Amino acid sequence: MDSSRQTSRPSLLHSSRYTRNNFIKALGLEIIFLLRSGRSELPKPVYNSSLKTAIARSAIHWIPVSVSVVLITINLSHLFLGRQYTGVIIAQPFNAFLLQVAAKLHEMTIIASLTAVILHVIRRELLHGPGVPLGAIGGGFLFSSLNYLWSPGLWGAFRSRTSKLSKIRLYSIIILCTLLAAAVGPSAAVLMIPREQEWEAGGAKIWFSGDQEDVYSTYLPDHNSIQLQLCSRLNATQYPFCPSGGYSTILQEALKDAFVVTNANKLSKVQRVLQDHTPVDLRLSNGFKVGGNVDIDSLIMKWTFRGVDCQTGAVAGRMSEAIRARMLALDFGAAAWNFPFTPSRPSLSQYKYRETIVTSCTAQIPMVKTACSAAVVSSEFNTKVLFPVLKPDACWVDEQAVNISLPNQEPSTRFRTSWVQLPTTFGPSSIGMVLESPWDMTSNSRLLIGCNIGAGWSSGLVSNPEDVWMYRGIPSFGSPWVRGYVGETYVPDPSWRTIQFGKQWLDILAPVADDKTNATTLEIMIENSGISQGLFNPISAQEIAWNESPDTRNRSVIVEAVLAVVFADALSREGSLEALDVDLSRHWHDWRIQNADHNDDLANRIFANNEPYKRPEQNSLTLQEAKVTILGLAYMASAQSDYLAIAVLCVHILLALLHIWFLIQSRESSGSWHTLTELIALAHNSQPSRTALNNTGAGIKELETYSKVAVVRATKPGHNVLNPLYNGLPHFRALSLVFREGDTDEVEKEGLLGNASSMSTVPRSRAHSPVAESHLSGDVQNGTEVRFDEYYK
Repeated sequence: MDSSRQTSRPSLLHSSRYTRNNFIKALGLEIIFLLRSGRSELPKPVYNSSLKTAIARSAIHWIPVSVSVVLITINLSHLFLGRQYTGVIIAQPFNAFLLQVAAKLHEMTIIASLTAVILHVIRRELLHGPGVPLGAIGGGFLFSSLNYLWSPGLWGAFRSRTSKLSKIRLYSIIILCTLLAAAVGPSAAVLMIPREQEWEAGGAKIWFSGDQEDVYSTYLPDHNSIQLQLCSRLNATQYPFCPSGGYSTILQEALKDAFVVTNANKLSKVQRVLQDHTPVDLRLSNGFKVGGNVDIDSLIMKWTFRGVDCQTGAVAGRMSEAIRARMLALDFGAAAWNFPFTPSRPSLSQYKYRETIVTSCTAQIPMVKTACSAAVVSSEFNTKVLFPVLKPDACWVDEQAVNISLPNQEPSTRFRTSWVQLPTTFGPSSIGMVLESPWDMTSNSRLLIGCNIGAGWSSGLVSNPEDVWMYRGIPSFGSPWVRGYVGETYVPDPSWRTIQFGKQWLDILAPVADDKTNATTLEIMIENSGISQGLFNPISAQEIAWNESPDTRNRSVIVEAVLAVVFADALSREGSLEALDVDLSRHWHDWRIQNADHNDDLANRIFANNEPYKRPEQNSLTLQEAKVTILGLAYMASAQSDYLAIAVLCVHILLALLHIWFLIQSRESSGSWHTLTELIALAHNSQPSRTALNNTGAGIKELETYSKVAVVRATKPGHNVLNPLYNGLPHFRALSLVFREGDTDEVEKEGLLGNASSMSTVPRSRAHSPVAESHLSGDVQNGTEVRFDEYYK
């Protein structure tokens, strides 16, 4: 090649204008310049060895890679937005629509990036490799449809007679890009569109005075003189921190006509529970308000019965932890409302726009299981009573008799209860109880029922939900599930600790509520549960009616249910006084919460869960952890779909970076045949195949045709015309798409040359090609190359 041609290339191929045009073309925006141009097509190079041009042509990857990196970073580092989209808000649905459009645009840029990778591989195989089968030549334009994977073209291409290495190189890229094209759309949408999620927004360490045995005592009462003093008053049922504080709400909301009804067409509350075969969430109001603004309106209790599960039981939260959780919620709300925007922590300033907030605190929560025997007729005061035997790791089955002497020796016209300390042979028992039915004066006898109550502490969680306006929800409890304690599928927990009850605590649990009859609160609740309906004289008829059925008509199950809810409610209030600074000179509403003094920088400490409350200067303390969870729109990778979407985008990023690295390292770049129109133009200007594509004018029906391998070759110098526009360059060779199987005579006849090396004049080895070397022209065997920076027409 003459020196004038070599010296003229840099002025044409390495200019800033040429680089700029390739940059615009890589982004698919060349229409900007073409609209102002009326010129005919001019000769142009297939390959370019300019570093600037290689960088410019890699621009197709810049936008999708950058957007993917931003999306992955935001989702992994987490960004909270609030209950609605931030920024200019036209309407929430419209903003969601705009994000969907943005995700679709991102998908399109990724597919354009993948197209550039596939076209680069196909181009290299056509020019410098053993060739590309007919069925894969259009892979750069067809791969974005998933059905291309099972198309005849691709499967026919698999059968081509090229080397295994060449097949692996080409088809692995096509298959990978096809799978990515199918997955990048959903992946972009998952990561770009925020969804409503629970967000851990902070927390605190909650300190209780005393060790674990002091805070969660296994013997009640345990030297609590203040509790005994306050809860022994006549109006103790009005104090929500007393064991009997739930008397009114249990009587009115839980037990009133809950069990037995006279109307056969109407199911009672518990009958509906048994029919649905699921435990019930019982809401118990209490009106607890302390410290000026910390109030707990009610608590949730999980309540189940024998017939739904294998024994009756109840699980509740603890008021003491609910108070602390409510206090933390108020402090968090004030901190979030006044927190300014900071670029380094943008989520914190959005906490004020949350949808809901749930503050939860670890705790020892009370669990109660109860069992009562069938009713027996007795006229004696010193007699044997049957009590169920509780098991520590299973439901009760057996009963044993105990000789007892009832304290009240006078016949009665109402239900009457007596407490009994049962021997250790009765399992994890907290206390026993004997229930006497109203006496039948004719036979001078009554029914006796023996009950065994097992109560204990178990590790759990007390949660306090609120909405954005700080409307208080109902504190509830977490693990363990009540059926793990009373269900057929028994799930023992090593944290369970059995509670023992002393006479003083039982007296304040069930104080006298009726001075005339001397009836206790527990006896009144049993009476008002509807248990006496359908019990008629004589006493033998009462015994039959009591033990009639194992379902809700069995009155022993009703007694079990009453005892379970009463004891669980009482234990949920245990420890409330220890959480307060008791000042008997003031109304209890004004008592302050204990151990609630703030450290400096309260807001940042709550958000960082860094001890917002001062640690008391005491040697004996019990620590519980509280956390704040808010609900709102957020970018946060948390589900499996999030991490799958991140993995998909990461694969594309890696593929794009490898392509960019290859372009820059080799300085080998090309803008040829990057559209289907250009590929059609190349095929149209090529010499028609004489044998490889026989009978294909009306279509292709055989896989063998798709397997025909094509290469791109250049014509010999001298076959071209002079073009005076290119500094007098006299010769431009033409390019032709040639099939290497069955077209050898046409190659030699038309003077088409094969290429060898893409980077030097040293011929590229073709030993890997299964096509016989004797089938190629002599010029191909000699390694004549298609040179870089050379113009072709």
